[in-house]
Amino acid sequence: MPKVSVIVPIYNVEKYIERCIRSLFEQTLDDIEYIFVNDCTLDNSMIILEKVLEEYPHRIKQVKIINHEQNQGQAGARTSGMKAMTGEYMIHCDPDDWIELDMYEQMYNFAVSNNSDIVVCDLYHEYKQSSVKIDLYTTKTPKEIITSSEALDARWYLPCRLVRCKIITEYNIYPVKGINLLEDMIILFKIYYHCNKLCYLQKPLYHYNRVNENAITTKTSDIKYILQQKEAIKQVEDFLISKQLYNTLFFYHWKYFIKDKFLALKKNDYTNWRNTFPEISTAVKKDKQINFIYRNIYNLAHKNLIFLFLFMLYRKISKIINFIYAKTFSNSTCL
Repeated sequence: MPKVSVIVPIYNVEKYIERCIRSLFEQTLDDIEYIFVNDCTLDNSMIILEKVLEEYPHRIKQVKIINHEQNQGQAGARTSGMKAMTGEYMIHCDPDDWIELDMYEQMYNFAVSNNSDIVVCDLYHEYKQSSVKIDLYTTKTPKEIITSSEALDARWYLPCRLVRCKIITEYNIYPVKGINLLEDMIILFKIYYHCNKLCYLQKPLYHYNRVNENAITTKTSDIKYILQQKEAIKQVEDFLISKQLYNTLFFYHWKYFIKDKFLALKKNDYTNWRNTFPEISTAVKKDKQINFIYRNIYNLAHKNLIFLFLFMLYRKISKIINFIYAKTFSNSTCL
């Protein structure tokens, strides 16, 4: 049994994949299973993988390549990889990112020495001219995290979490088909519920590429992906309700955030806005941290079309005022 199974979905990443797979093949941990899932990529990603693999002959027997006959999206690719894994622990890696060369050795050793079901590490957000360290520090137990306000800012990155494979297979925890945004959150809420011990390795070992213009995370404002995020939240909500662990604060903020994405589209989608999480209108009205006029018009906009137009006008005027204020402030000189 390999110590760690690494799952890498591949789709149109020829600009970045070489850096990723070299960081994988050069890992200091020897006993690794690499599972690459070709999700019908349209570019040379798989050719690059095969060429680079030739430079690492000692890794060839550790590599599995799964070829999809039809594109299944990130959720489908991750599912294929997870169902093929045979390791003691598993972890995901996105093919446009890269990792520290001792990442998996450090995380595996930390997991074994602490008998942990999950090990979480920090990461860097990598931009063109800078790197920003993201701290995933926590002192809470897994169940405390998914039932507390910490769930709001837990940053549900699968590639920063080494997970005991037994939890995945025993409780049948796999991505939901058709949901390719926030799918990490759905999986991790279920994993956190079923695991006993989480340990935090306070080191930034993962490099998250924020400059890939084709990454799915750059499409969060497309109607298709807003609907997927909406469904993801519903999936998490249904799961926690079934376990009697409903977190009102978490769902209020996430529902409000996703609901208002429909008003940020180039062509405002009023119908989806009004029909998505309608219960949020009442919650917003009660939220004293929001401007009195805004929260009352927000609530009324769900009930009457006239108030909907008034609400949108108020939003536009507020944006103009904020823009003028910000521009004036930025041009001012402090003596």
